[in-house]
Amino acid sequence: GFYFLQDDYLVGRDLETKEHRCQSILLCFMVTTNRGLRRSGGIGDDLEETSKDDTINFYSRWAFDLTFFLICVVLILNIVFGIIINNFGTLRDDRRKFLDIMGNFCFICNIERQKFDSNLEGGFDKHVKSQHHLWNYIYYMAHLQLKASTEYNAVECSVTEKLRRFDTSWLPFHKALALEKVEETKHQDSDNIEQIRALEQQLLTQQEEMKTREATLMNMMIEMSKKIELLACHEDHPIGGDLRTKSGFDG
Repeated sequence: GFYFLQDDYLVGRDLETKEHRCQSILLCFMVTTNRGLRRSGGIGDDLEETSKDDTINFYSRWAFDLTFFLICVVLILNIVFGIIINNFGTLRDDRRKFLDIMGNFCFICNIERQKFDSNLEGGFDKHVKSQHHLWNYIYYMAHLQLKASTEYNAVECSVTEKLRRFDTSWLPFHKALALEKVEETKHQDSDNIEQIRALEQQLLTQQEEMKTREATLMNMMIEMSKKIELLACHEDHPIGGDLRTKSGFDG
C-alpha cells in the first residue's frame, strides 16, 4: 500500500486538505491496521474506490484488498480469537477439575468421598466440616507461629521443624481416625464372625460324632437285645435238663 496505493489512501476530507494518510511506512501500517481491522470487509471498505478503466490499479487493489481480508481479518483474527477461547476453555476445565477434587476428596487426608459416605454417619460433609476442617489446620499453624518457641511441647516442636522444612508428613495423609475406628470395628466383627464359624464347625463336628456314637449305641443295643432273646430261648428249652431227665428215666 505504501509503494503502490498511496493515492487510494486519500479519502474524504483528505482529498480537500491534500493530506496523505500514508506518508511513511509506519503511518501507513498504523492506518491500515487501525481502519482495516475495524471494518468487517477489511481495508478495502475504507479506501477510495478504483475505476475499472485503470486496469493496473484495479487489479492491484483487488489483490491488496483480498489479501488483507483473508490474512488479517479472516486468518489472524480467528487465530487470536481461537487462542483466547481455547485458553478460557482450558481455564474452565481446570476450574471444573479443581472443584471436582475439592468436592470429592478431603483436602487434608486426600480420601475420596465414597469411603466416608458409605462408612460414616453424616458422610463426607461431616468429615470435612468437623474432623478435617481446613481452617483448623491453618489456625494451628498460626498458633505455632505466634506461640513462643520456649513454650512448645514435643509435638509442637516436631510440627514446627517440619513446617520450616516444608515437610507435610505431619498431616494425616490417607489417614482418618473415624475410618480407622470403622475398620477396627469391621476387623473385630470379622474376627467374631470367624470365631462363630469355627464354633459352628466344632458343633457340627461334635454333632456328627454324637450321631456316630448314637449309631454305635443302637447297634450295641440291637446286639444286646439279640443276646437277651437267645438267653431267653435257652431258658425255655434247656438242653442240659433234657439230658438229665432221660438219664434218670433210664435208671
